[in-house]
Amino acid sequence: MAGITRIADVTGLDRLNIPVAVVTRPNSRGFSVSQGKGLDFTGAKVSGAMEGLESFHAERIDRPLYFLRWSELAGADRVVDLDRLPRLRNSLFHADKRIPWISATDLLSGRERLVPFELIHTDFSLPALPGTGCFPRSSNGLASGNSFSEAAVHGLCELIERDAYALYLWHPERGVRVDISTVSDSVLGSLVERVAKAGCSLIVRDITSDIGVPVFWATITGGDSAVTAAPAGGLGCHPDRVWACVRAITEAAQSRATRLSGARDDLTRRWFQPMNTSLASVPEHDVGALQTGQSFCGETIEDDLRWLLDRLNAKGFDSVLAVDLSRPEFGLPVLRLVVPGLEHPGDDAIPGPRAFVYDV
Repeated sequence: MAGITRIADVTGLDRLNIPVAVVTRPNSRGFSVSQGKGLDFTGAKVSGAMEGLESFHAERIDRPLYFLRWSELAGADRVVDLDRLPRLRNSLFHADKRIPWISATDLLSGRERLVPFELIHTDFSLPALPGTGCFPRSSNGLASGNSFSEAAVHGLCELIERDAYALYLWHPERGVRVDISTVSDSVLGSLVERVAKAGCSLIVRDITSDIGVPVFWATITGGDSAVTAAPAGGLGCHPDRVWACVRAITEAAQSRATRLSGARDDLTRRWFQPMNTSLASVPEHDVGALQTGQSFCGETIEDDLRWLLDRLNAKGFDSVLAVDLSRPEFGLPVLRLVVPGLEHPGDDAIPGPRAFVYDV
């Protein structure tokens, strides 16, 4: 039903032996190829398929839309504060422009709020919906899961991860290199060992922001081609520091395999030319143990969700918006999360206030 025609194992294109899958969906209205990674190939296939299913849901949203001017909504308690949302650098937005809005549920208050539809959907087909060109379109905060809570946790972790990465790019001195010799977890240790056995180098940075939810940035370098000789990066976020680091390393492995396969729609020529290695060049004195810092291990996924919401609320994020994109024919919880005030990592958006006042 979602148009997925092929799931391929591309693990063998690289020397790391960290499972990576690519999922092809030819009639996509956005990216036609999704990626998945895992500790085994079954996990990688599920990861990639879920990403493809999420995109399908976000491309074909069947919820009511409201074409309204900001001048008609300004001051209304039902609408989100636009000053706290990411805005395109060349945004066409103005107060009297009619743009599409969609209803979202605030997970903190339970109230319904209106949010710009352009931040929710991933339909890049032409002609574009009227009112387009104001806010960045991406899959940031789009997530699925076995339950509403699991989808919400995945979406919030991605938003917090991207916010932390944006802040790190603007303030790289805030990151701390992780001493991977301090890794004691067997799962994480096996990933570190696979990278070492492949003759590659691994650098992991703790880029956790002031929110206090663990976020790591991993880079893997090494190989006999220009593609693998350049660092491939991966981000990971999770309440548990170990699993956040696992996610970062497996995503870095996914980035390498994705480049090697050449299948992703947005891989332009620059991805296959000599790349900037500055993110892999880290001062040796700036090193910390993996266990240093905030971590949380909830007994249930609902515990994880409550902890994430509490961390955001404690830092002044007073609204966590969720648009339920689930479709009955799939029976799969799919959400798009928006947290006003978090930074958007893309070059297409204007940096927000946190980029300039961020301090840990």
